[in-house]
Amino acid sequence: MTSISVIIKPSDDVMKTKMTPSTGKGYRFLDTVKIDEVKDDIESLDGISASDQVLAWKGNPLPNTKSLRDCGILDGYELQLVYVDSVFVRVHDPDANKPISEFWMRPKDTVQKIKDNMYGAANAGNYFANLNGSRLKETDTISPTIPSGSHIYMVSNVHGG
Repeated sequence: MTSISVIIKPSDDVMKTKMTPSTGKGYRFLDTVKIDEVKDDIESLDGISASDQVLAWKGNPLPNTKSLRDCGILDGYELQLVYVDSVFVRVHDPDANKPISEFWMRPKDTVQKIKDNMYGAANAGNYFANLNGSRLKETDTISPTIPSGSHIYMVSNVHGG
């Protein structure tokens, strides 16, 4: 058994409703503690019901019945705290071989919100989103339009893009 520190970084929607620190909070656990016990601690300290929480690492939800050690979580790792109905989205530049951004969104969030998150409201109009070869409308919602784990490609409208 080893004592490790993890940072719990809330997604934007969790921060707006429950947690105040935008940089996340540090917690100390034994590496044998199960994920559901970590959620219980967050509930008791921050008031977010354990049943409403998903803890994720690198975009992958962590199973409740596994320990931090079983999940490969080491001292200093940053875990993401999102709501249970959140959807993980990867955004690519069409010329890039890897995602340029990865984040959690709520089912009722729109493609416009993805663009705003990526480029800011002032520049979002310079890009359109593409999923599986089809252009997405700004009003399309994450669910049911965009399944969790989808790869969205942002294409520039500027200079003939």
